[in-house]
Amino acid sequence: MGMDAEREGEPLEKRVERVEIENGKIKSDMKKLEKMVSELAKSHAELLTEMRALVSGVNSAIDEMGVLHKLTVKQHATLQMIINGASNRDIAEVFGVTENTAKVHVRSLAKKLGVTSRSQIVAKALRPMEQITDAGYMAASKGLPKNWATEFCGKEDDPYRSLLARSDDAAGPAGN
Repeated sequence: MGMDAEREGEPLEKRVERVEIENGKIKSDMKKLEKMVSELAKSHAELLTEMRALVSGVNSAIDEMGVLHKLTVKQHATLQMIINGASNRDIAEVFGVTENTAKVHVRSLAKKLGVTSRSQIVAKALRPMEQITDAGYMAASKGLPKNWATEFCGKEDDPYRSLLARSDDAAGPAGN
């Protein structure tokens, strides 16, 4: 004899009571399930927010590093000198150009970085300069070391002087 057959002889009151108990259990289970789904959705939303923040941070880091890869060798040299506090006159002396030409180099660098002042140049480039490895910087700068401005700039025995003399690296419309 099956369960349904046993219940057929059960009084109606017992059946109603049993159905109400089962409905109560179902409602309780539904509430638990709703709570679990809500918590899962909340966790999913939090996880999604964290993932978006991570992706944004990675994209920002890539963009920051990308700034260095866009620069010419002369712009890297100019950047390093500006970070080290060089004036336009100092830059002109190192490059063997007029002070006005040095200003053109600085403006060209600022334009490429999307900024308008020397302090903004430093602010935009300092973090990527600190984060990039020496080898990564050598690749980005097309051969100029990260420590060029502090170790070689303006010295007679600067082994990187020939990099700065390239005619295709001049400031101006072609060098932007």
